Amino acid sequence: MDTLHGRSLDPRRAARLRELASAYLELGRPEAAAEILKGAVVLDVACAASRVWLAFSLYRQGELDRALAWIEGDPAGNSAERFYLWGIVLRDQGRLARALDMFGKAVAADSSFAEARLERGWLWLRLGRPAEALAEGERLIETRPARMGVLLRARAFLALGRAGEAAETLRALPASERSFDTLELLLRALRIQGAAEREIEAVLASERERLAHDARVDLLVAEELVLRSPGGGRELEQAEEILRRLLDRPSLAPAVRARACFLLADLRARDNRDLAGAERLLEQGLSLAPGHPHGLMARASLEIVRRRLGRAMRYLVAVLLSHPDEPRLPLLLARTWTAMADDDAVAGWIDWVFHAVPSAAPGLLTRTLRLVQEEGRAAAMEDLRRESHRMKNRLAVFAAGLEGPALAPARQRAEELYVEWNQFLRSLRTAPERPVPLEPADVLRRALLEAGGDERVACSVAPDLPLLAGDGAALSGALANVIRNALEASPDAAVKVRVRSRDGGRHVEFSVTDFGPGIALSDQPRVFDAGFSRKPEGSGLGLAVARATVLGHGGRLRLASAPGGPTTVTIELPARHRWSAPGEESHGRSSVAG
Repeated sequence: MDTLHGRSLDPRRAARLRELASAYLELGRPEAAAEILKGAVVLDVACAASRVWLAFSLYRQGELDRALAWIEGDPAGNSAERFYLWGIVLRDQGRLARALDMFGKAVAADSSFAEARLERGWLWLRLGRPAEALAEGERLIETRPARMGVLLRARAFLALGRAGEAAETLRALPASERSFDTLELLLRALRIQGAAEREIEAVLASERERLAHDARVDLLVAEELVLRSPGGGRELEQAEEILRRLLDRPSLAPAVRARACFLLADLRARDNRDLAGAERLLEQGLSLAPGHPHGLMARASLEIVRRRLGRAMRYLVAVLLSHPDEPRLPLLLARTWTAMADDDAVAGWIDWVFHAVPSAAPGLLTRTLRLVQEEGRAAAMEDLRRESHRMKNRLAVFAAGLEGPALAPARQRAEELYVEWNQFLRSLRTAPERPVPLEPADVLRRALLEAGGDERVACSVAPDLPLLAGDGAALSGALANVIRNALEASPDAAVKVRVRSRDGGRHVEFSVTDFGPGIALSDQPRVFDAGFSRKPEGSGLGLAVARATVLGHGGRLRLASAPGGPTTVTIELPARHRWSAPGEESHGRSSVAG
């Protein structure tokens, strides 16, 4: 027999060659398998399987065009495997619509072909069709309950803005089937859902122990530390140490090494600390994983530091369109928009996000705008620290120059101011790394004692207030400064303090009202500035300390006053439920004795 008339020369020998080629493929030698399969095609020209196997060998070598030529040619048959491989090649060429069609044909040829259904679901997601992806995931779980189907379903839920259902889907997976991929996706869902930090920590600690062999889990720990501390602090130092240890591992997988390089580049670039080092790390990561979304985010981070905000947004837009649920994306958007200082430009970007990713936009923008507030606070606090250190140094020089008996009173006052500025500088810190639970009534009680226990203070405390979290002494000191200021402003009238919850228990509000002469409108913008005082003998630090402490605890300080009075200063602090672990009591009754 000869092949010129489409007949097979030796089908049995061709089958043996296919078996041999299969062994070479398993050994990771696709080029050898391809040469063997060419012989199988010659010996059994009518066998479609030989052509499919040859196309697969060429695909494994990265020769997509040659693989496609063999898979498209005749006779390649109409098997599910042929259509599946056809779809894979088209997918890798970026021809997603045609690839989707081929995966559909594979499923039509074999409805139990789970891999084809799974690839079809992922393509629906890439094409921005999460509802179709969810339906594909549901059908996959019905026919073959497996981890990959659960992952597809959870990702579809995230793309639809249903983070809670994504988390529930992943939690329902048996522990024996959970992997790094499920852990990473669960953490992402919990963050988007707004879960408490303690819940996220508990999940990570539990799975970290079970997946200790996987270096990628250490990478996740570093990423979570960065997300937990956007403004800096000890967590970022811990993250950097973890990343350095990871990069020291000689056998680290290239994909993990690339992600570690990208994240470390971001940390090195912050505050202009080591831009050259950040660039080197970025290039190293890109050489291993060009086009990776984390690489784009690292590039954006460098551009933010260089104040090239347009370029930063171009990189972030690319990530936003392909991976809108990336956990660090809101943080980088917040840093960019804060640096823009242009409300119209930011409003334009917000509008664009709503149109570009309508399903993900509400959750994404909620997290981004909250971080914009935190970034703005952090920038303001940094400016305040810098100026305060300069003032302290000037006071020291000034006090040293006051010599002689005649200048003794001035020198004493300068030294007192120096001590007060030192106290002020100590107040310029962020919230405690491990906030302790605080009863609002206890904060008020301690503040009243610190302010002198004046009987003119009338207190009103609402029942069933949520707990606070933070440094009790610092918060009581801040409130005491506000009360003391109010007492000095109204020597002949009572001061009223009201404590209540706001926003459905998400915040606790301390309002201090005095009935003094009020504050001139021209003075009101400077009331909380360090050094501003309306009293000749005042240091102007009491309300500045209060402001620094409240901002450091994630709160706000507001002023309402008019010439002739009254004046109300309001401290608003986040309730403790933001830090509470699941099942932990987050509310308690508060009262002030006497």
